[in-house]
Amino acid sequence: MDDLLQRVYQVFYPAPLTPEQHALYVNLDEARGEADVVGRLARRIRFADHRPTCQVLAGHKGSGKSTELLRLKRDLEQSTPRHFVVYCEADKDIDRNDVDFPEVLIAIVRQLAAQLKAPPTHIILKPGYFKDRWERVKKFLTSEVQFDSLELDIGLATLGGTSKASPDARKEIRALLEPDTNNWLHAANDVIGQAVAELVKKGYAGLVILVDDLDKMIVRPHESSGRTTDEHLFVNRAPQLTAFGCHVIYTMPLSLAFSHQQETIKQTYGGYLPLVPMTKVMTRPPNSKVYER
Repeated sequence: MDDLLQRVYQVFYPAPLTPEQHALYVNLDEARGEADVVGRLARRIRFADHRPTCQVLAGHKGSGKSTELLRLKRDLEQSTPRHFVVYCEADKDIDRNDVDFPEVLIAIVRQLAAQLKAPPTHIILKPGYFKDRWERVKKFLTSEVQFDSLELDIGLATLGGTSKASPDARKEIRALLEPDTNNWLHAANDVIGQAVAELVKKGYAGLVILVDDLDKMIVRPHESSGRTTDEHLFVNRAPQLTAFGCHVIYTMPLSLAFSHQQETIKQTYGGYLPLVPMTKVMTRPPNSKVYER
């Protein structure tokens, strides 16, 4: 009996549908009242004419944001022109209790480098300007890491792991990175430029990075900016979040999407704020009944 319950639980566990499970997807646009989120995100990328775009996506927990992002990944990879899409799971590199731009940058570049070197692309990115930046932070690491002989994703995994595991180390690393933010962005865009050039050689139209899990960040007063942590990241740090040299989409907390910053968010991230609504199952009271459409 316990084995049966375990199997049933696993079948109905609300995990995102992977591209391999595409046949299980049910289009709920009619019940949601929101049309074609994936299509709208994809069109802005395709119509950009090689200019980098930056968008955000919001929705309730469990509404299907990750599933929609994975559908977008499949669509962009299989349509013409095809794009190479990095699905960046921020939770792998970032402590959701304490998120700022330096950790986001490290997560993006690490997961980009790791996914590019895997099949089918087999692209090994050179550290480039990260070698110069590395000298400033390597003293915080528990083991010696040399970028001259090491792949980029391994070096950044070591740095990101140290930052995620130790709040004290994270504060010190940020203190070193913050005054040097423009140079770290320059190093990131140097790597992204390498990636795009190699991908074009392999027949891709461009690079898209989907940064998931930032909607799960803990929203609390920020210790220094006078804002909440989500405002600090998506409003104060918007000049950095939008500065990557490729297409980027971030998930963001729903509370921020409906806050007094809503218009600022729209203007900053592409002119509109796509939402993944919950599925309607009942009509409104006082005469509630099952929604049958």
